[in-house]
Amino acid sequence: MTAFKLSLRSQHLVLAAVVALTVACKASESGAIPCNTDGNCPPTYPQCIGGGAGSSAGHCTEPVVGTPGLSPTAIAVTPPAITGGLRPTLSLALPALSGTKGLARKVTLGLAVGGGQEPVNKSGGAPVTLADLGTTITVDAPASTAADDKTLTYMLTVYNTPSSAAVVTATGTLAVVPAPLLAAATFAPGPVVITGGTSPTVTITLPALASALASASVVTFAVAVGSGAAVAQTKTGGGAVGIGDLGNAVTFTAPTTTANDSLVTYTLTLANGATSPATATATGTIAVVPAPTLSAGTFNITPASITGGSTPSLGT
Repeated sequence: MTAFKLSLRSQHLVLAAVVALTVACKASESGAIPCNTDGNCPPTYPQCIGGGAGSSAGHCTEPVVGTPGLSPTAIAVTPPAITGGLRPTLSLALPALSGTKGLARKVTLGLAVGGGQEPVNKSGGAPVTLADLGTTITVDAPASTAADDKTLTYMLTVYNTPSSAAVVTATGTLAVVPAPLLAAATFAPGPVVITGGTSPTVTITLPALASALASASVVTFAVAVGSGAAVAQTKTGGGAVGIGDLGNAVTFTAPTTTANDSLVTYTLTLANGATSPATATATGTIAVVPAPTLSAGTFNITPASITGGSTPSLGT
């Protein structure tokens, strides 16, 4: 009886060992459970690799822990500078994932504002996803005013959540420059009339800059005779018109004209530093008149001679 009990107990121990060995040798389910998002996965295999909205092509795996990689670590923003008050479409070349791509579990794109982040969506309203990494997306430029002079920073953040709190970031900047504005759209050269064929000194009080200094990155001053092409006009003694000349009187040598010319036109143009510059212009004109001419340099007087002391009528 005792031997039978021991034999039965031994059998139970062997069976338990076999069951334990079977459990221990059971194949891992990592990669075997289909999914489209992390929410479809069990706690033991919490990450859905290769899934996506409307697709069950992904598979649940163990947590993949570590910091995602991006290459490069910068966002290329095109255009890099815009005029305040305008909202053109911007192109953002996002960096691609590098290293172990499974470390990237979540991505956000934001615009740094006042110490915080405003979310940025693609043109049309869709959010940025992991599939957008390594591609160029379009976004609408942020709202601004014509007087704004600032640099905005876009920040792309890739997270390892929920496996860990590890993140990697990439940034790109957008300059917002103010639109140029002049105090007047016209100016009055002096003299207002010149004789064709002469080149007197002309004095012009240029209109002042009515916007921020950063709005006038480029200043050009040109002169055109009649319908001819405008050419750059330098100041008396040489030197181009600059920002410091705005609002001040400047002298120039009048361009060469002929008796047939009728007008000289001066144009002042300001441009800001935007990729597609905004401009402001002011113009002033001088009338050109021909010099008087006579058909002959002499004329005859009749009579040709008179007696002294007499006062006859003369003719010519």
